[in-house]
Amino acid sequence: MRILYDSLVELELNDGHALHTRQLCEVLAEQGNAIDLVCPRNKYTPISSNLSIVPCRFFGYSKPRLHAYRILLSRVLERQIAAHRPDVIVHKLSQSLPTVVSLARRTGVPLAIELNGALDGVDSWDENMIRRGLRATRNLSRVLLIGVSPELGDRTRPLLGCRDVEYRMFENGVDSALFSSATSTRNRAEFGIPADA
Repeated sequence: MRILYDSLVELELNDGHALHTRQLCEVLAEQGNAIDLVCPRNKYTPISSNLSIVPCRFFGYSKPRLHAYRILLSRVLERQIAAHRPDVIVHKLSQSLPTVVSLARRTGVPLAIELNGALDGVDSWDENMIRRGLRATRNLSRVLLIGVSPELGDRTRPLLGCRDVEYRMFENGVDSALFSSATSTRNRAEFGIPADA
């Protein structure tokens, strides 16, 4: 299977979502899947030859900068889809979801959304971007949600516009030793990311 994996995660970070994304993609690649991982940084060197990094410049964590990122992301994803015709797009839930949903609708490539936490219910510009993307799935015939707990699926499903939604769990956990020397440690502040983002 060819997977276009979209992740607004700085893979140079040696904690949290970066470790989780790297391990998930490495495991999928080791299982024989071809993964094109679109992400903001390209200094991470994959272990598996089936995993390739597709850099997409990230301008920083603010409303106008994320809009700029989404424009660039759309172009990068369109190029990847034209070149490789992936079997599925996997989007790690973030503010770029509206862009990815629109692209999945236009190209007909099935969409899976990896849930990486529940929305807090606050009326903020960044959470509203995510909610807009979840509602936009009404234009898709089917969506697969994947996450690490039943609660994530239960809390997210009502926010989706799509009615045909399947939820699958996957094992959470990261073998940090696997990546102990893969990259140098960078801190979140260098990327303009709030500590609690």
